[in-house]
Amino acid sequence: MARRRANGEGTIYQRKDGRWEAAIYVTTTSGIRKRERVTRASRDEVSVELTKIKAKRDQGIPTADKSWKLGAYLDYWLEAVVKKEDKPKTYEQYECIARLYLKPTLGNKGLTSIGVQNVRALLSQLIEQGHSPRRVQTVKTTLSAALTCATRGTTEPQRCAVGRGPEVQT
Repeated sequence: MARRRANGEGTIYQRKDGRWEAAIYVTTTSGIRKRERVTRASRDEVSVELTKIKAKRDQGIPTADKSWKLGAYLDYWLEAVVKKEDKPKTYEQYECIARLYLKPTLGNKGLTSIGVQNVRALLSQLIEQGHSPRRVQTVKTTLSAALTCATRGTTEPQRCAVGRGPEVQT
């Protein structure tokens, strides 16, 4: 006889298509409880993912209540965070960088799908286009600030790329 899980431990079951699915209730960033589902090919893979989700839930890390695109998140971040917490010149600079460099190239990518490769490609592209090393550094700093803020409140920290880009020669 199969062991019953206690309330709050989640569930694992096999779907009709043969894949395995785990489901568990988690709290979102807006404070609402939502059922999060994970689908994998084997029961062991699903069990590992369910354990990761439970560990984050037990640590009090909320789950994002919606999936953000970088462009939309930059708009939110500029208005809700930078405009309220930083000086007006900082807001102007971040808004300019976001509008001219970040949104056109990475704006349609999902926030959790941006990787170090994407950041390196963007910075290399800016260098090839002849932008000054200081401008490339400012783009990297702006993106890093936005993604760092995102990892604290709305998305999974390990999925955002705050990694190093190519070295900029000054």
